[in-house]
Amino acid sequence: MDDMWNIEAWDGVRRFFPDNRDGSRIVVTTRLSNLASLFNYSNGHDMQFLDKAAGWNLFSKTVFGDGSCPLELESVGEKIVEGCRGLPLAIVVIGGLLSKSELTKESWGIFEENLSSSVNLDDSESCLQVLYMSYK
Repeated sequence: MDDMWNIEAWDGVRRFFPDNRDGSRIVVTTRLSNLASLFNYSNGHDMQFLDKAAGWNLFSKTVFGDGSCPLELESVGEKIVEGCRGLPLAIVVIGGLLSKSELTKESWGIFEENLSSSVNLDDSESCLQVLYMSYK
């Protein structure tokens, strides 16, 4: 269950997941660390922002698979990854779009400019802008 915001939501659906003691598990994601502690038998895992190297690695795999980034695109690619601010979702969305675009500095520059203008927005607006780019 993705992006749960309060325990009342869990209480509303809990009965549909009976504990039959058969080893089944439910994964719940939330942005609220205090909410995770309210789940029975929870094994919480705090996600961290990706550092520069991990972000670049995720971006490279998303865009090029097992290949590598052409040298002429590395600097703009690094700016794009930096603009994603360590958010894996943003890196994967932008990387997925770039994997289908032309491998030119000009093409990637358009993404970098759009991303740069989104970075100064608050977190929720910035995320929406990144996702909106995939619809454009």
